[in-house]
Amino acid sequence: MPKLSAAAESWEPRWEPVPCHAWVHPWIPLLGRRHEPLVATVRCKLGNALVGWRAPRATADHDMVLPWKDAFGPAAWEEFVGRHVVPYLRQGLRAVRVTPPKQEDGGFGGVMRWLSVVPARDMARLLEEEGFLGKWQDALCRWLWAARPTVAEATAWHEGWKRLLTPELLADERVRAPIEAGLQKISRAAQGLEIYRPPGREQHAGQASSWRYRSRRRAAFGRGGNSRH
Repeated sequence: MPKLSAAAESWEPRWEPVPCHAWVHPWIPLLGRRHEPLVATVRCKLGNALVGWRAPRATADHDMVLPWKDAFGPAAWEEFVGRHVVPYLRQGLRAVRVTPPKQEDGGFGGVMRWLSVVPARDMARLLEEEGFLGKWQDALCRWLWAARPTVAEATAWHEGWKRLLTPELLADERVRAPIEAGLQKISRAAQGLEIYRPPGREQHAGQASSWRYRSRRRAAFGRGGNSRH
């Protein structure tokens, strides 16, 4: 225990070449409850490491945290996720830029990788609270209105984002409804109809309560710009 405790105290999660779980986990069955202070040190170190989202590090951070899920125990794990992982993922979602026709640049995929840590229902709530899918719909509407992509281009972009969502997430109404609405907007734009996202809880900071856009066909008969309500 003194050797393990000293090693855990000096461990730097983001710098050590050998992950901590590789040399702590084999000892846990032999230590019994005596391992709890050791695991508490690790938990503190991991929490301190999950500060400052960096998309290129998202996979490494995930792989650093996930092996401790069982070692922490259900209650401590839930507390750790709520206190450290969720704020970390909030930073990640806020950093994601939705810029069609470009596909996702890895930031959103990095957040979705954490679904093995955060239950789908909690991830859906996080997406809702951060207004991410509202931001996603706004970007789609702006693109349809300003760039007037073909149906094939817009549908391919939509499918590229949808593939990043797991079946469990898509089964949640908070995620499924905005994604399906995006496809409906593409269809309406192709028909020359207005596309509109009504105000709702997903509205993100800095935007008016709603946007209304006109498609290319409607614009050809007298562009009215966009109007806000």
